[in-house]
Amino acid sequence: AAYSFTIPEFTDTFKRIGWQGTDGISEGVTAENGTFTLTADAVKALGSGDGSLCIYTEEENVFYVDAVIADKFIYTYNDLAALYNAKTITGYYMLANDINAGNTSALSLIGTYTNKSTEGFLATFNGDGHTISNLKVGSVGLFCCIGGTGVVKNLALVNVYGGTNVLANEVHGMTLENLFISSPDAGRVVNYAGGSTTKNVVAILAKGQQYIYTNGSASDHNSHRNIISVVSNPETNDGWSGTKVVGFFRNYYSFDNPLTKYN
Repeated sequence: AAYSFTIPEFTDTFKRIGWQGTDGISEGVTAENGTFTLTADAVKALGSGDGSLCIYTEEENVFYVDAVIADKFIYTYNDLAALYNAKTITGYYMLANDINAGNTSALSLIGTYTNKSTEGFLATFNGDGHTISNLKVGSVGLFCCIGGTGVVKNLALVNVYGGTNVLANEVHGMTLENLFISSPDAGRVVNYAGGSTTKNVVAILAKGQQYIYTNGSASDHNSHRNIISVVSNPETNDGWSGTKVVGFFRNYYSFDNPLTKYN
C-alpha cells in the first residue's frame, strides 16, 4: 500500500520527511510536483498519533502538514472484536467508517489489567467522527480499563446495550473527548474514574442514577467540562447521587430538569 498527499505551493527540492520534528527519512518516499507518496513501511517508520509531518528541503526550508498516522484502522465489527480480551493495548486506532454491529455477540473486556495505571487500553481510539451502533457489550462496557495514556475521542456510540456501563468499567489518568453515547438500558458511561480528563461528552442513558464516575476525588472536578446527560426514561430515574455528581463537573446540565446547573 502507498499513501500520498499534496502541497500545492511546494516548489523546493525534497530532501527528507520527519514526524513531530524528527530528522526524518527519505527511503520509501517520492516527491513529484508537490505530491508526496510514502510506502507503508515509510509511514510505519515515521511513528503514529496526531501531529505534523515535517518536509525538509535542499533549500533548507521546512513545510509542515497536520496529519494523523494510525497503527490500525477499524473497518468492521470483527476488527473491533480482535481487540477482545487483550491485556495491554498501545498504539493509535482509527475508525475508518461507521459500523452497525447488528445482532453480534457481546463485546467487552478490551484492555484488561493487573495494574490500573500501566495496563489496560493505553492507546488512542479516534472515531474520526464515525458511529458504532447497535453494539452489545458485557456488563462492564466496551472497555474493561482505560488507563494511563489512553484516549477515546471523536466517537458516537449509539444504542449500545447489555451492560451496566456503556464505555468502561474503570478509567485512570486518560482522556474522554468529543463523545456522543446512547443506551436503552445502561445507567453509567463509566463506573469508576481517577485523575482523568473529560470534555464535550453527551450521554443519553436509560436512567440517570450515576452518569459517570461513581467514585473519584474532588481534585478531579476541574478536568471535566461541558458534560451533558439526558435521561431518556425519567420514570426509571433513581435520582442523582449528589455526593457523586455535584462538585465533580463544571458546566454539567441534567436535561430531565433543564433549569438545573451543577457547578
